[in-house]
Amino acid sequence: MKILIVEDDPLVADDLKDKLEQLQYRITGVAESYDLALESIRSNKPDLVLLDIELKGELTGIDLSEELNKHAIQFIYLSSIQDLNTYHKAKDTGPLKNLAKPIDLVNLRNALLDIETQMATPKQELIHFFTDKDRVRKRIEPDQIVYLEGARSYCDVYFQDNTRSTLSTNMGNVVKKLNHPDLIQISRFHYINRKHIKQIRGNEVQLTVGPFLRITDSFKEGFNGMVNLI
Repeated sequence: MKILIVEDDPLVADDLKDKLEQLQYRITGVAESYDLALESIRSNKPDLVLLDIELKGELTGIDLSEELNKHAIQFIYLSSIQDLNTYHKAKDTGPLKNLAKPIDLVNLRNALLDIETQMATPKQELIHFFTDKDRVRKRIEPDQIVYLEGARSYCDVYFQDNTRSTLSTNMGNVVKKLNHPDLIQISRFHYINRKHIKQIRGNEVQLTVGPFLRITDSFKEGFNGMVNLI
């Protein structure tokens, strides 16, 4: 499991790095701010982020969690805050766990082992779809999904029969629940199912349903790797 540390206190960051090395995890980087964390994620996407809630600066760990959810990256919050308002805001962003500082080696080990077990366990998810008239429960079959289009707090799911359903959660959460290897991110706003690629034209991809979608530079390398292009 590849892990990114996002922590603005150098002593805490070094301590976490030492502990992860003792536990023989691969560290993709150490970032002390929101912007540096995004740079690290784009250059070497981690499986998990250890995320300090109290990052210094205008953008906090809670702000960064929104980007992590968009990219379907799991995270653990690290915090010494006892403020209930912050606690509730953090809880609503969907962390796998919350660890209190100072971080104990045994607690960290147990949390990571638990997360590895969760990641290794196949999941069948029910996602709730909504029509104008009725609330409909529908089991998602990943092969029927052509692409996902996300905004801040909702996600449109487009199916091979040219229908669409809107989910009242962000795209990253949908991708996490589906946990499907054929979904490829091509921009901040789109994931596509590579089984439905019809043609690729420069920086655009046409699917079996819908318009051409743009592959942005940040995701071009990962896209090429997933579809075995040079």
